[in-house]
Amino acid sequence: MKKSLIFFITLIICAFVITGCTAPITSTSTATVPASTSSLGWKTEVEPSPQGNALSDIWGSSSSDVFAVGVSGTIRHYNGEKWSDMISGTTDNLSSVWGSSSSDVFTVGEGGTILHYDGKSWSAMASGTTNWLYAVWGTSSSDVFVKGPQSNLHYDGSTWSSILSISEWTNSLWGSSSTDVFAACLGGTILHYNGDKWSNMLIPAITTTNSKTTSTKTTTTTTFTNPYQYDDFYGVWGSSSSDVFIVGGDHFNGETIIIHYNGKAWSTMTGNATSELYGVWGTSSSDVFAVGFTGTILHYDGKKWSAMTSNTTYDLLSIWGASSSDIFAVGNGGIILHYGH
Repeated sequence: MKKSLIFFITLIICAFVITGCTAPITSTSTATVPASTSSLGWKTEVEPSPQGNALSDIWGSSSSDVFAVGVSGTIRHYNGEKWSDMISGTTDNLSSVWGSSSSDVFTVGEGGTILHYDGKSWSAMASGTTNWLYAVWGTSSSDVFVKGPQSNLHYDGSTWSSILSISEWTNSLWGSSSTDVFAACLGGTILHYNGDKWSNMLIPAITTTNSKTTSTKTTTTTTFTNPYQYDDFYGVWGSSSSDVFIVGGDHFNGETIIIHYNGKAWSTMTGNATSELYGVWGTSSSDVFAVGFTGTILHYDGKKWSAMTSNTTYDLLSIWGASSSDIFAVGNGGIILHYGH
Protein backbone atom coordinates (compact mmCIF):
# COMPACT_ATOMS: atom_id res chain seq x y z
CA MET A 1 0.00 0.00 0.00
CA LYS A 2 1.29 3.37 -1.01
CA LYS A 3 2.02 6.03 1.62
CA SER A 4 -0.51 8.35 -0.01
CA LEU A 5 -3.12 5.59 -0.08
CA ILE A 6 -2.58 5.07 3.65
CA PHE A 7 -3.38 8.77 3.99
CA PHE A 8 -6.53 8.35 1.90
CA ILE A 9 -7.74 5.43 4.01
CA THR A 10 -7.16 7.54 7.12
CA LEU A 11 -9.43 10.19 5.60
CA ILE A 12 -12.18 7.65 4.97
CA ILE A 13 -11.97 6.46 8.57
CA CYS A 14 -12.09 10.05 9.80
CA ALA A 15 -15.07 10.94 7.63
CA PHE A 16 -17.25 7.92 8.32
CA VAL A 17 -16.15 6.55 11.69
CA ILE A 18 -14.63 9.25 13.87
CA THR A 19 -16.59 12.45 14.20
CA GLY A 20 -14.57 15.63 14.11
CA CYS A 21 -11.31 14.14 12.87
CA THR A 22 -11.14 16.50 9.92
CA ALA A 23 -11.85 19.73 11.71
CA PRO A 24 -9.64 22.53 10.41
CA ILE A 25 -6.84 23.93 12.54
CA THR A 26 -7.78 27.46 13.49
CA SER A 27 -5.52 28.32 16.38
CA THR A 28 -2.18 27.52 17.92
CA SER A 29 -1.85 25.05 20.78
CA THR A 30 0.76 24.39 23.41
CA ALA A 31 -0.90 21.34 25.02
CA THR A 32 1.81 18.92 23.93
CA VAL A 33 4.06 16.31 25.44
CA PRO A 34 7.48 17.78 26.29
CA ALA A 35 10.64 16.40 24.72
CA SER A 36 12.15 13.29 26.25
CA THR A 37 15.41 13.79 28.08
CA SER A 38 16.07 10.14 28.91
CA SER A 39 18.77 7.85 27.54
CA LEU A 40 19.38 7.18 23.87
CA GLY A 41 16.50 5.33 22.22
CA TRP A 42 13.13 5.83 20.52
CA LYS A 43 10.56 7.52 22.76
CA THR A 44 6.95 8.47 22.04
CA GLU A 45 7.00 12.24 22.26
CA VAL A 46 3.42 12.83 21.08
CA GLU A 47 1.02 9.99 21.83
CA PRO A 48 -1.00 8.61 18.89
CA SER A 49 -4.78 8.74 18.92
CA PRO A 50 -7.46 7.11 16.72
CA GLN A 51 -8.90 10.63 16.44
CA GLY A 52 -5.50 12.14 15.67
CA ASN A 53 -4.71 13.49 12.23
CA ALA A 54 -2.10 11.33 10.52
CA LEU A 55 1.24 13.02 9.89
CA SER A 56 2.67 12.24 6.46
CA ASP A 57 6.03 13.99 6.42
CA ILE A 58 8.59 15.79 8.56
CA TRP A 59 11.47 18.19 7.91
CA GLY A 60 13.46 20.69 9.93
CA SER A 61 16.12 23.34 9.58
CA SER A 62 17.58 22.45 12.99
CA SER A 63 16.88 20.49 16.16
CA SER A 64 14.79 23.40 17.43
CA ASP A 65 12.90 24.14 14.21
CA VAL A 66 11.00 21.08 12.96
CA PHE A 67 7.80 20.92 10.87
CA ALA A 68 5.39 17.97 10.51
CA VAL A 69 2.44 18.01 8.09
CA GLY A 70 -0.57 15.80 7.53
CA VAL A 71 -4.31 15.23 7.19
CA SER A 72 -6.81 18.11 7.07
CA GLY A 73 -4.19 20.84 6.77
CA THR A 74 -2.36 19.79 9.93
CA ILE A 75 0.99 21.50 10.47
CA ARG A 76 2.87 20.99 13.73
CA HIS A 77 6.05 22.78 14.81
CA TYR A 78 8.75 21.83 17.31
CA ASN A 79 10.82 24.59 18.91
CA GLY A 80 13.26 22.34 20.72
CA GLU A 81 11.06 22.02 23.80
CA LYS A 82 7.49 21.30 22.70
CA TRP A 83 5.22 20.68 19.71
CA SER A 84 2.46 23.14 18.82
CA ASP A 85 -0.14 23.44 16.06
CA MET A 86 0.31 26.08 13.38
CA ILE A 87 -2.42 27.86 11.43
CA SER A 88 -2.20 26.43 7.92
CA GLY A 89 -5.20 28.20 6.42
CA THR A 90 -6.38 25.04 4.67
CA THR A 91 -8.22 21.79 5.37
CA ASP A 92 -6.62 20.08 2.38
CA ASN A 93 -4.49 17.06 3.18
CA LEU A 94 -0.77 17.79 3.13
CA SER A 95 1.65 15.14 1.86
CA SER A 96 5.18 16.53 1.95
CA VAL A 97 7.28 19.31 3.50
CA TRP A 98 10.72 20.73 2.73
CA GLY A 99 12.54 24.02 3.23
CA SER A 100 15.80 25.81 2.62
CA SER A 101 15.76 27.61 5.98
CA SER A 102 13.58 28.37 8.99
CA SER A 103 11.93 31.19 7.04
CA ASP A 104 11.54 29.41 3.71
CA VAL A 105 9.46 26.24 4.02
CA PHE A 106 7.13 24.62 1.48
CA THR A 107 4.40 22.03 1.95
CA VAL A 108 2.24 20.47 -0.78
CA GLY A 109 -0.84 18.31 -0.95
CA GLU A 110 -4.39 17.70 -2.10
CA GLY A 111 -6.00 19.75 -4.87
CA GLY A 112 -2.74 21.26 -6.06
CA THR A 113 -2.16 22.89 -2.67
CA ILE A 114 1.20 24.60 -2.14
CA LEU A 115 1.80 26.56 1.06
CA HIS A 116 4.84 28.66 1.93
CA TYR A 117 6.13 29.69 5.35
CA ASP A 118 8.16 32.89 5.60
CA GLY A 119 9.12 32.53 9.24
CA LYS A 120 5.96 34.21 10.48
CA SER A 121 2.94 32.66 8.78
CA TRP A 122 1.80 30.20 6.11
CA SER A 123 0.31 31.47 2.84
CA ALA A 124 -1.09 29.76 -0.25
CA MET A 125 0.78 29.80 -3.56
CA ALA A 126 -0.76 29.38 -7.02
CA SER A 127 0.32 26.00 -8.38
CA GLY A 128 -1.65 26.07 -11.63
CA THR A 129 -3.03 22.58 -11.03
CA THR A 130 -5.74 20.82 -9.05
CA ASN A 131 -3.88 17.51 -9.04
CA TRP A 132 -2.79 16.06 -5.72
CA LEU A 133 0.87 16.93 -5.14
CA TYR A 134 2.83 14.30 -3.21
CA ALA A 135 6.47 15.34 -3.02
CA VAL A 136 8.53 18.52 -2.59
CA TRP A 137 12.31 18.97 -2.46
CA GLY A 138 14.77 21.61 -3.54
CA THR A 139 18.27 22.99 -3.39
CA SER A 140 17.43 26.59 -2.51
CA SER A 141 14.57 29.09 -2.22
CA SER A 142 14.72 29.55 -6.00
CA ASP A 143 15.10 25.92 -7.04
CA VAL A 144 12.22 23.79 -5.76
CA PHE A 145 10.76 20.65 -7.33
CA VAL A 146 7.20 19.34 -6.78
CA LYS A 147 5.76 16.16 -8.23
CA GLY A 148 2.55 14.16 -8.23
CA PRO A 149 0.40 12.16 -10.67
CA GLN A 150 0.33 14.14 -13.94
CA SER A 151 2.16 17.03 -12.26
CA ASN A 152 5.78 18.07 -12.51
CA LEU A 153 6.40 21.59 -11.19
CA HIS A 154 9.43 23.80 -10.60
CA TYR A 155 9.76 27.04 -8.63
CA ASP A 156 12.39 29.62 -9.62
CA GLY A 157 11.88 31.94 -6.69
CA SER A 158 9.01 33.88 -8.21
CA THR A 159 6.63 31.54 -10.06
CA TRP A 160 5.71 27.88 -10.37
CA SER A 161 5.88 26.34 -13.84
CA SER A 162 5.27 22.92 -15.34
CA ILE A 163 8.54 21.57 -16.76
CA LEU A 164 7.29 18.34 -18.34
CA SER A 165 4.23 16.22 -17.74
CA ILE A 166 5.17 12.81 -16.36
CA SER A 167 2.49 10.26 -15.57
CA GLU A 168 4.42 8.23 -12.98
CA TRP A 169 3.05 8.42 -9.44
CA THR A 170 5.89 9.99 -7.46
CA ASN A 171 5.95 9.56 -3.69
CA SER A 172 9.27 11.13 -2.71
CA LEU A 173 12.06 13.36 -4.04
CA TRP A 174 15.70 13.78 -3.11
CA GLY A 175 18.76 15.06 -4.93
CA SER A 176 22.43 15.81 -4.47
CA SER A 177 22.10 18.94 -6.62
CA SER A 178 19.73 20.71 -9.03
CA THR A 179 21.07 18.49 -11.84
CA ASP A 180 20.90 15.21 -9.93
CA VAL A 181 17.39 14.58 -8.57
CA PHE A 182 15.80 11.19 -7.87
CA ALA A 183 12.09 10.39 -7.70
CA ALA A 184 10.73 7.24 -6.01
CA CYS A 185 7.50 6.13 -7.69
CA LEU A 186 4.86 3.43 -7.74
CA GLY A 187 5.26 0.38 -9.96
CA GLY A 188 9.00 -0.01 -9.50
CA THR A 189 9.78 3.24 -11.30
CA ILE A 190 12.75 5.47 -10.50
CA LEU A 191 12.98 8.79 -12.28
CA HIS A 192 16.10 10.92 -12.56
CA TYR A 193 16.49 14.59 -13.46
CA ASN A 194 19.80 15.70 -14.98
CA GLY A 195 19.07 19.42 -15.09
CA ASP A 196 17.51 19.16 -18.52
CA LYS A 197 14.91 16.39 -18.43
CA TRP A 198 13.41 13.57 -16.38
CA SER A 199 14.05 10.00 -17.51
CA ASN A 200 13.39 6.48 -16.26
CA MET A 201 16.62 5.13 -14.84
CA LEU A 202 18.24 1.96 -16.11
CA ILE A 203 17.82 -0.57 -13.34
CA PRO A 204 18.80 -4.26 -13.14
CA ALA A 205 16.91 -6.31 -15.70
CA ILE A 206 15.78 -9.91 -15.99
CA THR A 207 16.47 -11.28 -19.47
CA THR A 208 13.94 -13.66 -21.00
CA THR A 209 14.81 -15.31 -24.30
CA ASN A 210 12.12 -16.88 -26.49
CA SER A 211 12.91 -18.86 -29.66
CA LYS A 212 10.50 -19.64 -32.46
CA THR A 213 11.50 -22.08 -35.20
CA THR A 214 9.85 -22.26 -38.61
CA SER A 215 10.68 -24.30 -41.68
CA THR A 216 13.12 -21.67 -42.88
CA LYS A 217 14.63 -20.05 -39.80
CA THR A 218 14.79 -19.66 -36.02
CA THR A 219 13.82 -16.30 -34.54
CA THR A 220 15.09 -15.37 -31.06
CA THR A 221 13.44 -12.59 -29.07
CA THR A 222 14.94 -11.11 -25.90
CA THR A 223 12.70 -9.28 -23.45
CA PHE A 224 13.92 -7.10 -20.59
CA THR A 225 11.62 -6.95 -17.58
CA ASN A 226 11.85 -4.58 -14.64
CA PRO A 227 12.39 -6.87 -11.61
CA TYR A 228 10.75 -4.25 -9.39
CA GLN A 229 7.60 -3.89 -11.48
CA TYR A 230 5.45 -5.34 -8.70
CA ASP A 231 7.03 -3.13 -6.06
CA ASP A 232 6.09 0.36 -4.91
CA PHE A 233 8.80 2.85 -3.96
CA TYR A 234 7.86 5.32 -1.22
CA GLY A 235 10.98 7.02 0.12
CA VAL A 236 14.34 8.16 -1.23
CA TRP A 237 17.41 9.66 0.43
CA GLY A 238 21.12 9.73 -0.28
CA SER A 239 24.40 10.96 1.12
CA SER A 240 25.77 11.71 -2.36
CA SER A 241 25.11 11.13 -6.05
CA SER A 242 26.72 7.70 -5.73
CA ASP A 243 25.06 6.64 -2.49
CA VAL A 244 21.27 6.67 -2.77
CA PHE A 245 18.72 4.55 -0.89
CA ILE A 246 15.13 3.86 -1.94
CA VAL A 247 12.64 2.02 0.27
CA GLY A 248 9.23 0.53 -0.38
CA GLY A 249 7.38 -2.75 -0.54
CA ASP A 250 5.92 -5.49 -2.68
CA HIS A 251 2.29 -4.45 -3.10
CA PHE A 252 1.14 -8.08 -3.35
CA ASN A 253 2.60 -9.43 -0.12
CA GLY A 254 3.88 -6.34 1.75
CA GLU A 255 7.50 -7.44 1.79
CA THR A 256 10.31 -5.00 2.54
CA ILE A 257 12.11 -3.45 -0.43
CA ILE A 258 15.42 -1.59 -0.04
CA ILE A 259 17.55 -0.80 -3.06
CA HIS A 260 20.83 1.09 -3.31
CA TYR A 261 22.47 3.13 -6.07
CA ASN A 262 26.27 3.31 -6.22
CA GLY A 263 26.43 5.86 -9.00
CA LYS A 264 26.34 3.22 -11.73
CA ALA A 265 23.62 0.67 -10.96
CA TRP A 266 20.83 -0.21 -8.54
CA SER A 267 21.04 -3.33 -6.38
CA THR A 268 18.72 -4.97 -3.86
CA MET A 269 19.68 -4.92 -0.18
CA THR A 270 18.61 -7.33 2.54
CA GLY A 271 16.45 -5.41 4.98
CA ASN A 272 15.94 -8.02 7.71
CA ALA A 273 12.25 -7.07 7.91
CA THR A 274 8.93 -8.23 6.50
CA SER A 275 7.03 -4.95 6.36
CA GLU A 276 6.69 -2.17 3.80
CA LEU A 277 8.91 0.84 4.39
CA TYR A 278 7.62 4.37 3.80
CA GLY A 279 10.44 6.74 4.72
CA VAL A 280 14.23 6.86 4.75
CA TRP A 281 16.79 9.35 6.05
CA GLY A 282 20.37 9.31 7.25
CA THR A 283 23.50 11.24 8.13
CA SER A 284 26.02 9.26 6.07
CA SER A 285 26.50 6.10 4.01
CA SER A 286 26.93 4.15 7.26
CA ASP A 287 24.13 5.72 9.29
CA VAL A 288 20.74 5.35 7.60
CA PHE A 289 17.28 4.92 9.14
CA ALA A 290 14.07 3.61 7.54
CA VAL A 291 10.52 3.53 8.93
CA GLY A 292 7.34 1.78 7.90
CA PHE A 293 4.36 -0.44 8.52
CA THR A 294 3.23 -1.12 12.12
CA GLY A 295 6.07 0.81 13.73
CA THR A 296 8.94 -0.76 11.81
CA ILE A 297 12.28 1.06 12.23
CA LEU A 298 15.50 -0.19 10.66
CA HIS A 299 19.07 1.11 10.90
CA TYR A 300 21.93 0.60 8.44
CA ASP A 301 25.50 0.79 9.73
CA GLY A 302 27.22 0.52 6.37
CA LYS A 303 27.24 -3.27 6.47
CA LYS A 304 23.78 -4.49 7.39
CA TRP A 305 20.25 -3.40 8.29
CA SER A 306 19.05 -4.10 11.83
CA ALA A 307 15.67 -3.69 13.50
CA MET A 308 15.20 -1.05 16.20
CA THR A 309 12.58 -1.03 18.94
CA SER A 310 9.94 1.63 18.28
CA ASN A 311 7.45 0.66 21.02
CA THR A 312 4.51 1.36 18.69
CA THR A 313 2.38 -0.52 16.18
CA TYR A 314 1.23 2.64 14.40
CA ASP A 315 2.44 3.01 10.82
CA LEU A 316 5.40 5.38 10.60
CA LEU A 317 5.32 7.39 7.37
CA SER A 318 8.34 9.68 7.48
CA ILE A 319 11.64 10.29 9.27
CA TRP A 320 14.04 13.23 9.59
CA GLY A 321 16.80 14.20 11.97
CA ALA A 322 19.13 17.02 12.93
CA SER A 323 21.90 14.52 13.72
CA SER A 324 22.45 10.81 14.28
CA SER A 325 21.35 11.25 17.89
CA ASP A 326 18.41 13.62 17.35
CA ILE A 327 15.82 12.07 15.02
CA PHE A 328 12.04 12.29 14.62
CA ALA A 329 9.56 9.86 13.06
CA VAL A 330 5.87 10.58 12.40
CA GLY A 331 2.87 8.60 11.25
CA ASN A 332 -0.74 7.55 11.67
CA GLY A 333 -2.71 8.77 14.64
CA GLY A 334 -0.52 11.86 14.79
CA ILE A 335 2.24 9.89 16.52
CA ILE A 336 5.64 11.56 16.88
CA LEU A 337 8.67 9.54 17.99
CA HIS A 338 11.97 11.09 19.06
CA TYR A 339 15.31 9.33 19.11
CA GLY A 340 18.31 10.40 21.13
CA HIS A 341 17.19 13.03 23.58
